[in-house]
Amino acid sequence: MMGMGNLGPDGRRRQRLVAGIIVAAMLLAAGAVLLGTVL
Repeated sequence: MMGMGNLGPDGRRRQRLVAGIIVAAMLLAAGAVLLGTVL
């Protein structure tokens, strides 16, 4: 419990960062697929 409490803020920041990276990667992949189909 103590460890989790200490990792609270950092864990949330990392989760947000990872989620943002995943979303960006998915958007880039979708854009590449759309460009590929159009071209």
